[in-house]
Amino acid sequence: RVEHLKQVEIHGSPAERNKAVKEMEKIHKTLLELQEYEREVLYPLATERIAIDLDDGVLVNYNKFGRAVKPVPGLNDDKTKKKVKGFDWIDTGLIK
Repeated sequence: RVEHLKQVEIHGSPAERNKAVKEMEKIHKTLLELQEYEREVLYPLATERIAIDLDDGVLVNYNKFGRAVKPVPGLNDDKTKKKVKGFDWIDTGLIK
């Protein structure tokens, strides 16, 4: 898409050029944001090699991944985390 927008920037009308430049800036900003998310959130989490135990259930497994997953109201709040940490059959050290 960026290559196409570069061609529009070179050969397009002034209005098309402005649109192309704005869209390229938006794409560049999005890519930088994704690279930062990968570097700061996903990569460190991947190096931990967290195991998912289906017997633990969604409540526990979801909370093991911290900022890498979108917060779900009622599932990832402090009250729920406190409840989960009270379970004696799970490793609560992995809950972020």
